[in-house]
Amino acid sequence: MATFITLLLLPVFYTFYTIAVLDLMIVTWATEVTRYRIQNTLWWIGRTGIDGIREDTVPYVPRRFWRDCSAAIHARDPAFEIVGEVFASDPAQPSFFQGGRAKFDGIDTGLDSVFYFPLQDTITRVFTGKARLRELPKMLAHDSLYADPARLVTFLGLHDMPRFLHRQGATAQDLKQAFTFLLTTRGTP
Repeated sequence: MATFITLLLLPVFYTFYTIAVLDLMIVTWATEVTRYRIQNTLWWIGRTGIDGIREDTVPYVPRRFWRDCSAAIHARDPAFEIVGEVFASDPAQPSFFQGGRAKFDGIDTGLDSVFYFPLQDTITRVFTGKARLRELPKMLAHDSLYADPARLVTFLGLHDMPRFLHRQGATAQDLKQAFTFLLTTRGTP
C-alpha cells in the first residue's frame, strides 16, 4: 500500500519540483533580461539623444518589467516619453497599462501613455459607415479608466493594420471627417 501511494505521489512531487525550479530559473532569467534591457535602452538614449520610445506588445510582458524599466529611464531623463502598444478594442485593456496609478496588482507601469486602439477602432467603424456616430461619445465615456486620457495616443492607422482608405466602404471624404474628429478630440495624435 505504501509503495502504491508513493508511486502515485511521485509525479506530483516531480511536477511541483519542476515547476519550482523552472519558476526560479524564469525569475532569474527575467531579472537578467530586465537589467540588460534597461542598460541597453539607457545606452541608446545616451548615444542617440532620442526623447521617446514605442514599446510593442506590452501585455505580453509582466507589468513589473515595465515598472522597473520606466523607473530607470525616468530616473535618467524625467521628460523621456514611453508609449506602449496594447492592441485591444476594449478600453479596459490599454487602461490597465497606462502609468500614473497603481492597479489591483499594486503596480504602476510608469508608461507615459498607450496607443488608444479602442478609439481607433471606433473611429474607423463610424466613419466607414459600420457603426453609428453615437459610438464615439460612448467610447470617450471610458476616459475615467485612464490616469490621463489627454495623453492617450490617438491615430487612424499603424503598420499593423490596413490603412483607412483600404477599408471596405471608405472614401476620401470619410478620411477627412475621421481626421477632423481625430485632430479635434482629446488625446495626442
